[in-house]
Amino acid sequence: LGYLAEGARTNLCLQSQTFDNASWTNTNVTVTANAVAAPDGTTTADLLYPASSGTDADRRTLQAVTSTATAHTVSFYLKYAGFRWIMVSNTDAGAANDKNWFDVQNGVVGTIGAGTTSMSAVSVGNGWYRVSVTATNASTNCYAWISCVDGDGSSTVTASGTNGVYAWGAQVELGSFASSYIPTTTAAVTRNADVLTYSSAGNISGTAG
Repeated sequence: LGYLAEGARTNLCLQSQTFDNASWTNTNVTVTANAVAAPDGTTTADLLYPASSGTDADRRTLQAVTSTATAHTVSFYLKYAGFRWIMVSNTDAGAANDKNWFDVQNGVVGTIGAGTTSMSAVSVGNGWYRVSVTATNASTNCYAWISCVDGDGSSTVTASGTNGVYAWGAQVELGSFASSYIPTTTAAVTRNADVLTYSSAGNISGTAG
């Protein structure tokens, strides 16, 4: 633990904690808002569960973010809520080579799509994992995409009507890794670069230097 100096970053994803907002496209997915305590201790994490069986392409939570053809990182905080495997995608609206799988029950990264540069999952306590995916998108949109799926590498979704995944803290940012979380509502939010200053007065000995 210590001082964390980060560069400037912008979270381009709107309504980063409110998946029932119109900024998100929930196709055959039901959102229960503020269903459980989030990683920051507030009851602001949502439950996402597929409403019927099918494929991940028509059972998903999605936000398209205007981007450029450079590396972007998409990240979510996820927690097990009945579905063990979650598919997360960054580019091309979940094209087959950009899909990535995560075992949210056991905290294990599964199959990583060929179009993905890197994927990671970090435990943040109380069953929560911050899952991030980095890829370079060839189109004009970067996609923050979550689907509950039946297994590693699977695109099928066998829904029970209640099982799903808890989600919180979505972030889309320009860069090859996820920086610390930047909450958003109706607009993108920029965090300025951190600068540490320390007064020399009274702290540096004139004798010792």
